[in-house]
Amino acid sequence: MDQHDPDEARIAHFEKEENFRWITSLLATTSPVELDQLVPESTQEAVYSLAEFAEIAHGSIDPNWVINDENRMFLGDAGFPLEQYPTLTGKVEGSIEPIELIKVFHGGRGQLQGFCALRMQPRSPAHAICNNESPPAPYRPQIILAFSGTSNPTLALYDIHAALVPYKS
Repeated sequence: MDQHDPDEARIAHFEKEENFRWITSLLATTSPVELDQLVPESTQEAVYSLAEFAEIAHGSIDPNWVINDENRMFLGDAGFPLEQYPTLTGKVEGSIEPIELIKVFHGGRGQLQGFCALRMQPRSPAHAICNNESPPAPYRPQIILAFSGTSNPTLALYDIHAALVPYKS
C-alpha cells in the first residue's frame, strides 16, 4: 500500500485496529494483475459512507453510545475519532442525520460484534451504490447491517485456520 496515495490513506484511516490488512501482511501475496480502471467516484463515496458503519461495529466501543446524536456530533469535532466520518457525524449537510439503532448483536464464535440500524433520511451518497442514474435518484431509507471481522485475537486465529483436506476426484 502506497502511504502517500490520498485514496489509500483514506482507506487506511478506517482501519485502525486488528483487521484483515494485518493478517494479509503476514500471509498473503500481491496479485500480479494491475487494475487499469477505477470505479466511478460516486460508487467510491458510497462505499466510504457505508464503511463508517462497519468501523463502529468493530467492537472497541458500544455502538449504542456512538450512534447517540449528541455523541456523534461531539466525536466528529476536530481531533476526535469521527472527525473524518461525514456520514456518521451529519457533516454532509451540516446537521445531524437521524440514525436509529435497532439491535446490537454478538456472534457465537469470537464475539464478533455487529448492529442493525435505520437511516430513514440518508444524506450521503450511499443510496446510489446500485444506481447509475443521472441525476441520482432521491435518497431512500436504508437498513444498515454492519459488522466488522477480525476484531480480536480469537477471530484472527479463525481467519488463519486452514485444514488440508484431500480433493475428491
